[in-house]
Amino acid sequence: MGVQYKIDSLDTGSNQAQSHSYILKRMRSKGFTIIELVISIMIISILTTIAVPTMRDWYISNSVRSQTEEIVSLFDQARSYAMENSRVAFLSGTQDEGGLASSDTWNNEIVVYNSQNEELAVLELKNQVEVKLKATSAQQVVFLPNGMSGYSSEFASRFINPDDNDVVLLVCGQNSDVVYVGEIHVGVVGSTTITYTERASCEPEPAADED
Repeated sequence: MGVQYKIDSLDTGSNQAQSHSYILKRMRSKGFTIIELVISIMIISILTTIAVPTMRDWYISNSVRSQTEEIVSLFDQARSYAMENSRVAFLSGTQDEGGLASSDTWNNEIVVYNSQNEELAVLELKNQVEVKLKATSAQQVVFLPNGMSGYSSEFASRFINPDDNDVVLLVCGQNSDVVYVGEIHVGVVGSTTITYTERASCEPEPAADED
């Protein structure tokens, strides 16, 4: 029994040592958890700093692409109306205060109307997007009853033949110093092509043969 008592005493001391060791480990564990939390917050902050501009780039680029496709659909609608009804159809931007845009840059809405000033369709432009006509002194796009397209000056007072037989619109969205551009080309007979690029501005690029 004396031996048994000594063994029990040793076991008790061993348990106490293990208990102290466990408490020390818990204390150290808590300390490491705080450090890990600080490091995690720092990593999240760095990743957020990197991710936010990237997400904005993606959002604006995606907005330009979706808006470009909507404008092409509007072109098709205007051309079909002109040919089916033997009436001229126009596409024009609108001003914030109302009325048709008097410049070659649209950033509010695009409206389709006929030669009797009847409104046929309206497309609201996204906040990050503006549309620019690639033509001098042009404010509207025109579709003739024979299916041909061109530009017109303010309030459809003058028909303007497009350069290289194509009506060209630039759909632009800017983030920082990068401008995402969807360039729409509408051929004489209504065929449409789209090119997406990144540029420094929304200004039309000069032709290849220009200095």
